[in-house]
Amino acid sequence: MDRFKSKYFRVLPKKSEILSQLSKLIIGKIDNIYLFEYSSCSAVFCVEVVDKNNKQFKIVIRGEQQSGNVQRPENSYSLEKEIVAYKLMLKLGLNVPNVLFNSKIFSVPGYDEKGMKVKNFNFFFMSYVEGIAVDKKIKIVDDYEKLILLNKVSSIMAKVHSVKGKEYGFIDQYKNASFHTDTIDGFLNALHSITIKLLKGNIGDEFAREVSIFMKDKIFPLSYELKNSGYSPQISLVLFDGSAGNMLINDKNIQIIDLVNLGFFEPLTDFCAHFFCMKDILISSYKGKRFWDHFVESYKAHGGILPSEPYLTQLFHIINVYFLCDAIIGYKTHSGSNKREKTNELIEATRRVMSLVSPNISDIAEVL
Repeated sequence: MDRFKSKYFRVLPKKSEILSQLSKLIIGKIDNIYLFEYSSCSAVFCVEVVDKNNKQFKIVIRGEQQSGNVQRPENSYSLEKEIVAYKLMLKLGLNVPNVLFNSKIFSVPGYDEKGMKVKNFNFFFMSYVEGIAVDKKIKIVDDYEKLILLNKVSSIMAKVHSVKGKEYGFIDQYKNASFHTDTIDGFLNALHSITIKLLKGNIGDEFAREVSIFMKDKIFPLSYELKNSGYSPQISLVLFDGSAGNMLINDKNIQIIDLVNLGFFEPLTDFCAHFFCMKDILISSYKGKRFWDHFVESYKAHGGILPSEPYLTQLFHIINVYFLCDAIIGYKTHSGSNKREKTNELIEATRRVMSLVSPNISDIAEVL
């Protein structure tokens, strides 16, 4: 059987049936097709093509989400939503791959590891993007270049966050949000209730109780203080998992390559994703300030809106715990054993973050 193989996916197509679908598009001779090494949540393939002029090029096949936190609202994961999101990013003037063939969604049979057809494997085609992940690039450049990269990322975030919604939550292709609230306390309480429900069902009552105590202790006083500070709810479009690991840089341009988790949240939610993969750099200093402070100032200079201190760090503390819990559920329910094995390590890191009293950003980074 010529089914593609991967430890991360329960359902994959046969190579022959993908090739048959490609032959109908008459794009040229297919030299090779393979699953990207980094694919772990959505099955993404690279197709190497030679056209009639003997010119080589690549296109990408992007399949449906299969791993990760699949317990969010079902309609928050869909190819239709992803296609709408890519088009929206283009309207914002951001660099993203182009969705090809009139945004058509294709389908071939999908098979399990035993070769049994279990469901259709649905996908769309995208242009291929060269580059290195920003979180890897930033580790190998000097401090000035680090500052330039963070400025570029903050500019992208500010543009994405300029799209406002009416309610918080993960969204479908029609931008319907799942939290059904437009207030800060409603947003934070929704994070609380969703987190506890998922933790009880997947991790256990003890850890769920610890997280619940942390959130109850923090949410009410912060909601009250944010209102009194004059901060208005910023119901902003966020990438959620659009961290520097899901951004590629080639020369000077940054391309966003993963938009599956798009939703309306507080802007600080996207800072959590970047913090998760770049914390060591963000707490290091450059010209008398942490890169984190440069990052926040750059974001504000590009038009982004955040609470003032100390509320910024207090809000980040709560959202970061939610973000970590979401990652814990994603790891626990992931198809890949190497992901599942990291669950307990992440639980202990989250416990350390929750144990902090009035932390600054460096304190949070040091215990992660």
